[in-house]
Amino acid sequence: MQMEAGLDTGPVRLEGRTPVDGKTAGQLTAELSAMGARLMVEVLGDVERYPAMPQPEDGVTYAAKIDKAEARLDFSRTAEEVERQVRAFNPAPGAFFEVHGERVRVHAATVLAERGETGIVIDDQMTIACSEGAIRPILVQRAGRGVMTSEELLRGFAIPAGTRL
Repeated sequence: MQMEAGLDTGPVRLEGRTPVDGKTAGQLTAELSAMGARLMVEVLGDVERYPAMPQPEDGVTYAAKIDKAEARLDFSRTAEEVERQVRAFNPAPGAFFEVHGERVRVHAATVLAERGETGIVIDDQMTIACSEGAIRPILVQRAGRGVMTSEELLRGFAIPAGTRL
């Protein structure tokens, strides 16, 4: 590893790649951590075999710290985008919506081809209409409670069809 004054600007000796599709931020972080450790051990085993290569400057962006407000689900987006938002904020800070004055975190959701008025619960399984398609939360969590399935949540916390989120 060689250090430079900038943020993530030093030369690279070896890189790895992995597909992102379908993974949560937590899963991807764990996978990349394990990969980084393997690659570092490989390079340290024979440093001369891996010459330092400068990183390209074009295409570089800075990712600002995530604000918790960004984790609020935006149902005016497409269902695919909302589901990606759920994965991107899992495990932290946790994607959420508010209903009955309470915040409900969504840990996993599935995309459906259903249609309805944006931001409205359209059935008794908590399917939520988006600008295109709908999502159905699979794993959810109320404040101060453990993670549960949507079915478990709905047994004791009514969110009937027609509820605006």
